[in-house]
Amino acid sequence: MVSCALVQHYHYELLNLNEIDIALFAAREIIIGLFIACLLASPFWIFLAIGSFIDNQRGATLSSTLDPATGVDTSELARLFNLFSAAVYLTKGGMNFILELFGKVIIYGLQAILIFLIRAFILIY
Repeated sequence: MVSCALVQHYHYELLNLNEIDIALFAAREIIIGLFIACLLASPFWIFLAIGSFIDNQRGATLSSTLDPATGVDTSELARLFNLFSAAVYLTKGGMNFILELFGKVIIYGLQAILIFLIRAFILIY
């Protein structure tokens, strides 16, 4: 991703950067990466929260187990919903869709995000 961000700069501009500019550039890329990661992980977090809420309301919190991925006690239904959402994501071609989005953002800019949101809405329904 960093190399794709560097494509828009000429090589002689990159050679003339000082340490502060490089640090600011790296910080910008880290912030953008964290934003994208949170955006892509949010549907899975929503399904995890829904499963935890349902288990809490039906009184099944005693059956919670330690989730090795997060290190947090998770209810069984929350883990099931999380695995179900991951299975739906993979079977519907979600990974190809995200990689296609990244390619379009590099080519077309931020207008591709609007196209992504429209296609995601159509994909759900």
